[in-house]
Amino acid sequence: ELADQSVRYKGLPGVRDQHAGCVGQYMVEHDLFDFLLLSLPDNDTHSHKQGPDAQVTSLVAADQQIERLMHAAGGPDAFLEDHAVIVCSDHGHYLGEKDAFGKPAVPVYEPLSHIPLMIAWPGVEPGSRAALSTNVDVHATLLDLFGVTARQRTHGRSLAPLLRGETDRVRDWALSG
Repeated sequence: ELADQSVRYKGLPGVRDQHAGCVGQYMVEHDLFDFLLLSLPDNDTHSHKQGPDAQVTSLVAADQQIERLMHAAGGPDAFLEDHAVIVCSDHGHYLGEKDAFGKPAVPVYEPLSHIPLMIAWPGVEPGSRAALSTNVDVHATLLDLFGVTARQRTHGRSLAPLLRGETDRVRDWALSG
């Protein structure tokens, strides 16, 4: 079975994602965490080195590592019944807009600041929200959902009210750059 998994979860030429997926799988199988941050940096490295055409390949490889964790818990439904999942990126990519590709040294237009964010949380119905958010809102959301108070002022706003359907926005503007 291990040989089958090594082929299925091979991923990209880098080994960081594969290692993170392997360790995460073990932790899920043995219930060794209350909070797990799974960082998958090979996608970023691979797509920057290989150009925009490598983006799909690198995202599929990252998806395979998330799939690996879910199957370790008995499949996606079983995993999502007990675990929250937050998938985000540090920045978007230009795909030809403004005659730019990737993340070049050009002004930050909307495509570069448009960051993917997906949250699945036990007890929250799947859906889509068209609200403005930033990466610092993930921190505020985790604090809120775990009932923890930040020791100092932070700029993030909890997205929990959005997840629960209590509001349709948490901010009116965002700064990027």
